[in-house]
Amino acid sequence: MSTPNEQYRCILMDPPWQERGGGKIKRGADRHYPLMDVRSIYRTIITSGKWNPDPQGAVLWCWATNNYLKDALWLIDALGFRYITNAVWAKSGPAGLGQWLRGRHELLLLASAGEQPVSLAKSDRKDLTSLIVAPRGRHSEKPPESYELIEQRTHGPRIEFFARSMRPGWTSWGNEIVETEEGNPPEPESKPKPESEPVRGVSPPVEEDDDDEDYTDDDSE
Repeated sequence: MSTPNEQYRCILMDPPWQERGGGKIKRGADRHYPLMDVRSIYRTIITSGKWNPDPQGAVLWCWATNNYLKDALWLIDALGFRYITNAVWAKSGPAGLGQWLRGRHELLLLASAGEQPVSLAKSDRKDLTSLIVAPRGRHSEKPPESYELIEQRTHGPRIEFFARSMRPGWTSWGNEIVETEEGNPPEPESKPKPESEPVRGVSPPVEEDDDDEDYTDDDSE
């Protein structure tokens, strides 16, 4: 449970990137939840009533699909953080979809603000790697191993934006949370905000029509 005006040292987000997919069969993320352009994602976060990074230092973890990597980097910068590195979720099991390469991974970007990144680390452990190997869950659900990595690497208090479930020790904020937690803000609107003008330096990927295959480059599945 969060407290009023709590400042967060660890922030996780899994934005609803505009993964609509291509081909004859609709298999994009918009089958599962409303999508947003990067400007709307930014506005939703900062007006949520929960965006309160610790001014002494905070770490931001941001999930990014391959199609929207540039948007994710723009978002990190717009939120006042500096990109450091990334972890990779290697999805065990059958290969996913994709027009060019069958997707089997997703990126978890790591950024910091405030103090030097080393001082923000929870411990001096040297055995935490950038590779997370875990099976897929329901669409866009992230594996427990990713939360464990974050908890082992960075201090709390912790908050997750666009969360799909609640986790002990975290404040969870999103419109797909099954349960509600006293002290959490009201659920955000379920409808996506109107798409805004393209962000300078951030171009949406060109969607390719594939009349023969029902593939999509959506790697958020």
